Amino acid sequence: EEYRTIVRSGPTTTKLGEFANVLHTHFNWTSRAVVIFHDLRQDDRPHYFLSEGIFLKLKGEMNITVEAQPYEDDYKYYKDLISFMKERGRIVYICGPLVTFLNIMKLFQSEIQDPENYAIFYLDVFADSLADHKPWQNSDADWADTIKVFKSVFVITYRPPDNPEYKDFQRRLHARAQEEFGVDLEPSLKDYIAGCFYDGFVLYAMALEETLAEGGAQNDGINITMRTQSRHFWGVTGLVSTD
Repeated sequence: EEYRTIVRSGPTTTKLGEFANVLHTHFNWTSRAVVIFHDLRQDDRPHYFLSEGIFLKLKGEMNITVEAQPYEDDYKYYKDLISFMKERGRIVYICGPLVTFLNIMKLFQSEIQDPENYAIFYLDVFADSLADHKPWQNSDADWADTIKVFKSVFVITYRPPDNPEYKDFQRRLHARAQEEFGVDLEPSLKDYIAGCFYDGFVLYAMALEETLAEGGAQNDGINITMRTQSRHFWGVTGLVSTD
């Protein structure tokens, strides 16, 4: 009831959880899974909330035994994460900063003798791990065989829109950042979030216009919010659908 006037646009952790459900159904993974997430409990806890949808959906809708394990920055505790994986499950979701994920995988390669029996999903929605040097192309001495160890890894990212409206929005977004703020932006999946915000604002404008046209008021939040529901329109990120 208290959230009746809140409308969320863009990707949600619930949708990420539904995607995990599809994976488990397709591969018949119906027994166990583990979720490992970086959590300092001092910030806005982005990795906790990003992984939450997977934990709740698998546990609630797939009736799978799902166990979660938070971790912090101290490398000395990472070996406990490997033990957790060994003891609790072979389907593993890891959500955390790239540097911590790579440190976990370095231990994984030395401690796990059967990496082919694991499926590790790294939640990297903005594709930071794929930007420059991909992890399996790393030639540092710390890595024994990156190709072998990363054969067990699947990187989950947002899917960038490929419609021409998004490309034009992205171009204008970067141009405005440079002209008005002196900031040079490189194309990235973070632009997708800006596009979702833009589409959300357009959705609000459509609902407000309809409300005013029928004699409603600008501060009639309930009426405006109801008009944003069950809508479909073509935005800069593609087809926008609301529940």
